[in-house]
Amino acid sequence: MLAMKLIGIDVGGTNTRVRVADSESMEVADARLRTRDWLSPAGLHDQEGAKALLSRAYELGADRLAALTVGAHGCDSEAQTRAFKEALQRHHDGPLLVLNDALLVGPAAGFTDAVGIIAGTGSNVVGRTPEGDPVTAGGYGWMIGDPGSAPGITRESIRAVQREHDRGHRPGLLAVRLMEHFATDTIDDLSLIFTHRASIHRWAEAAPVVFTAATDGSRLAREVIRAAADELAISVGDVLARRAKADAVVAAGGVVTAQSLLQDELARALADQGIDLPFVVLHDEPVAGAIALARTLI
Repeated sequence: MLAMKLIGIDVGGTNTRVRVADSESMEVADARLRTRDWLSPAGLHDQEGAKALLSRAYELGADRLAALTVGAHGCDSEAQTRAFKEALQRHHDGPLLVLNDALLVGPAAGFTDAVGIIAGTGSNVVGRTPEGDPVTAGGYGWMIGDPGSAPGITRESIRAVQREHDRGHRPGLLAVRLMEHFATDTIDDLSLIFTHRASIHRWAEAAPVVFTAATDGSRLAREVIRAAADELAISVGDVLARRAKADAVVAAGGVVTAQSLLQDELARALADQGIDLPFVVLHDEPVAGAIALARTLI
């Protein structure tokens, strides 16, 4: 087999990782770029955005004939995946696989049929049926869903603090830390400031405050994190119930890889759901899974 270039791309909500590898030597070249710098407001199906993304891979030494796998946050349905693939095919002639970014984490960890959990800027759970069809749960967006994501953790913490306030409790450790972060002195003002000019990144920035509060003894913060793990574990069960093949559950994303407390709670929650598959937290880059899948295309 002649050596050829492999392209792996991992499109996250905040950052996009591009890797080009030689199929024989496996020497790699990497680039990281902000997703918003190439992704058009029109979405993944936008032709110019796809062209800008691929141009970064070509700058790393690949060409239009390279085997390419792209895992993308936002490819949550067959229609979304097909639209993104068609946009990429306008600018790339080699073999191409497009799938949800959560499906990269299993191959990156060395598993063939893992159910992937992503908990970072967004969150979702994804597996594949024996026929290769994706099965997803969660991932409905930072304002209403995405449990275990950075904005989701912050949102649920604000709600928990509001409930304690409505019960007549004085602000506890979590409330105090959140008020400090958002530079306000009352729970009522915290709610107003939190929702004023709401954005995914503004909410996400407060998530480390919640984990620090939990480490420092906040019962409420720990309850929020525990509830997020429970939701993710339930989603794993939902995906398995819809015939997803699984030899492991692999978690990745900036929140879960950085926060051991969420890792521990996920392991506990999966056991509570009766899911006895190996649970692995991926500490390699998920883009490694994109390269592994690109190799299967040649």
